[in-house]
Amino acid sequence: MWWLMRVVLLLPIVLFMGCAATMLKPPRAEQLQLLPPAEMASELLLKQLVVLEAEGRTQQFMVVTRIQRERVKSVVLSAVGIRLLSLEYDGDAFFQQNDLSITIPGKEILAIIQFAVWPENSVKRHYPQREGWTVIIDGKQRALFWNDRPFLKFESQGEILTVDNYLHSYRVKIDTLDVVVL
Repeated sequence: MWWLMRVVLLLPIVLFMGCAATMLKPPRAEQLQLLPPAEMASELLLKQLVVLEAEGRTQQFMVVTRIQRERVKSVVLSAVGIRLLSLEYDGDAFFQQNDLSITIPGKEILAIIQFAVWPENSVKRHYPQREGWTVIIDGKQRALFWNDRPFLKFESQGEILTVDNYLHSYRVKIDTLDVVVL
């Protein structure tokens, strides 16, 4: 479960980088499901260093996430501590505060984060095969396919969690600096 905690806030970073889309026809953003906070097994506070690799560039961010049964809150900070993005979801309403001047698909970002850390039974229930999704969760790996095409892959190698997003052609490496069980 520790490798899953590393991913909690990695994806907000990627989508505001303007990564190029792959040749894969992506599912619509609304197809990604926001999972109920109450289905998360543990309440956690995470502090993570996230390194984004896209189009030959590397960026670093600090991400702080609080996962509680009644809500999920995430804040993405620049390398110098400036807030870039805040997300909050209580199971019914989604809130986003974007401190950048570009459009960021916050719901999609949160749905990807949840895919990485929510319990297997919750993920599989909300990504059913009848809608074209295939979920693979095997020890230190998680993968999401849409209509048999790779969408997301999460893999833990030692202390580093690597995330490949085939939809937006980027890779993220996550190092969890601190975990507090609430």
